[in-house]
This record gives sequence, C-alpha cells and structure tokens, in this order.
Amino acid sequence: MKPQRTEINHNPKENICSVCIATFKRPALLNELIQSLFEQKNIEDIILEIIVVDNDAEKSAKEIVERFSDISSVKISYYTQPIQNISLTRNMALDKSTGKYIAILDDDETADPYWIRNLIETLEKFNADAVFGYVVPIFDPEIAQWKRHRELYFLPVGKTGDRPLFHYTTNCLIKADKVKKFNLRFDPKFGLTGGEDSVFFDSLSQYEATYVVCREAISYEVVPRYRTDLKFLCKRYFQKGNNEGRIINDSVHNKFTKVQKTIKSFLGIGYYSLLSLILLPNRNKWIFSFTKLFYFYGQFLAISQLKSFIDKTEYDSYNKS
Repeated sequence: MKPQRTEINHNPKENICSVCIATFKRPALLNELIQSLFEQKNIEDIILEIIVVDNDAEKSAKEIVERFSDISSVKISYYTQPIQNISLTRNMALDKSTGKYIAILDDDETADPYWIRNLIETLEKFNADAVFGYVVPIFDPEIAQWKRHRELYFLPVGKTGDRPLFHYTTNCLIKADKVKKFNLRFDPKFGLTGGEDSVFFDSLSQYEATYVVCREAISYEVVPRYRTDLKFLCKRYFQKGNNEGRIINDSVHNKFTKVQKTIKSFLGIGYYSLLSLILLPNRNKWIFSFTKLFYFYGQFLAISQLKSFIDKTEYDSYNKS
C-alpha cells in the first residue's frame, strides 16, 4: 500500500506527542501502522513525531520508513538497535523522544483515526500520568469460535476513567515528565520473555503516578492463526505466569509474603486443574480455565526457582518446538 499524502495544517501547535514503535521483521504490518498514524484526526494542536526503532540487524524496516519520510506533515525518524531485546529497543525509542506525551504501539497494530486525540483528552481530563487504550482483535474467519475471545489474547480493560486492571504497552500514552526526570527504562532482563511493560509501570507507580483507562482509544491487531493454536496459547500463558513469578522474586523480599504467593500459585494449579475437568464439555469456558492452569504452573515454577525462562521469546520457543 502506497502512503497517502496528508494535508499539512499550518496552525500553531503547542504539544509534541512522540509515538514510539519497536519493530522486528514486520515491514508490511509496520507500513499499515505508520499509515494509520499519518491519518490521525483532530490533532491540530499536536506536533506528531513517529520514532521507529528497528530491532532487526538487517534493517528490514528502513525502506518502509524512508517511503514516509518525504511526507512533511509528520516527523518520522528511524533508528536501529541490533541486539535482540525488546527492552533495549523500547529504551532507545524513549531516549530519542522529545514529546510532552509518549505514545506506544506494537508494530502489528493499527490506530483508530481518533486514537491520539482520545488518549490525550482522557489523560488530561483525569490528570493521569498514563492512560491505557483498548485493543480490538481481528480474527481469521476460519478460526474456531471458542478460540475467538478477545481476553484470551489481550488483557481485560475496564471503563474509561477506571484504574486499569493491568499495565501494558500495546496501546498506551504516558506523560514524559516523570519518565525523563527519574530516567525510567524497560528492564533488559525481560527483553526476551515479555513482562518488561509490567515492571516499567510498576516502577513508574513508585513515583505516585496515576493510571486510567480509555476504551475509546482503539487500536486493531490481527491475530494470526498460529497464535490461536492451543499449544501456543498454553506456552504463552506459561511464559506469562513465569514472568510474573520472576517479577515476584525480584520485588518481594518478605519471606512470609513470598510463601503466601507460592501457596497461592500452587492452589491455582489445583483449582484450575479441577475446573478444566468440570468445564471440558463447554469449550468456550474451558479454554480460559485451561490456559489459567498453565499460567499458575509457570508462576509456581518461577517463584519456587525451579524453572525460569529468561532466554527465549514466545515466538522462538513456539517455532522451535
């Protein structure tokens, strides 16, 4: 798809919004994402800058970014970070950002035309430090209905203005002041496994940061068929639980609290094992209990320091199995 030239608006602009994109070998999807950012509406008071950091040593995203560079209505910059680590890649994007606001999207998403406007308005309305949007999955029509549940692939989201149940970088906006002031960065220890976003926002919350939800700030993400494979889902939930267990080990230093969390994860294994058996005839409900079983199994192994996956991405572990 050839980029469409966006009409330049010469009204004075007051605020810069830096959209940070970490990308790895997804040039076609990246093209669609950038195009959706060039088509943002109702942002006459915003200077939009797009920062693309390529984690591919072969620079597969460079040509795509260059195609957009001649369109002067939006500033777009390209950088490379060849060490395969999403945290290091995100950190470079933070370092290159100049905005009052820092927005983050994944390279396999596209943004609704009012995505930025809705994020900023919600952030300012609730005087928050970060706001989390709503990701809408796009499924292949041939995928079985019992696998086509949004919350299997994306974290649940409350109502606009609510405190978020979870913190994620798939669709969010952050005020840059505290990030810059305290030099907050994504932890490279989680750069190959995931979980770096939870650690980042947990660190930011230590500085009295406030978070809210904006359901109107919508992004779209195509869920490829391999991500709906049951084996992949189980590995993904195991990895998520394992990441959470590693975070607990790093952040919880009280022995009694750690024992409590160990027992809770062990009981979770038992509870969801039993529930999976009970719900087996109803696949729509069974799939949630079955994946939760793997989540608590991974968490228990990490907290108990029996097994931690720290050197593989979910995609690597799936494709090599």
